[in-house]
Amino acid sequence: CSSAIRCYSCKDYTASCSKQRDCSYDDACLTLTERGGQTYRQCLKYSDCEYSRLGQMFPQVSVHIICINYIYYICVYYILYIYLLYMYLLYILYMYLLYMYVFIIYIYLCII
Repeated sequence: CSSAIRCYSCKDYTASCSKQRDCSYDDACLTLTERGGQTYRQCLKYSDCEYSRLGQMFPQVSVHIICINYIYYICVYYILYIYLLYMYLLYILYMYLLYMYVFIIYIYLCII
């Protein structure tokens, strides 16, 4: 791995940013919206993701600030993994119960 996180990297008024950049391990992905609607998306040192610090760096910002670091992505990945595993196990249980139901019906019909 050459980097820890990949962030969008652009400054625009739309949500159609497609340019991405590899960030370092101590960075976070910053999404910040100015009062006029201009949105910044970039890598930023996670220690700078404090409202007072961002207020100095971007004086025209509104309250819409999002900083997401690598740990967040790892947590989301594991939560998704556990959820998919849970759904798979429910599917296996459902198929087992369905098989047992069909088997019981078959036995019942054979007895009659």
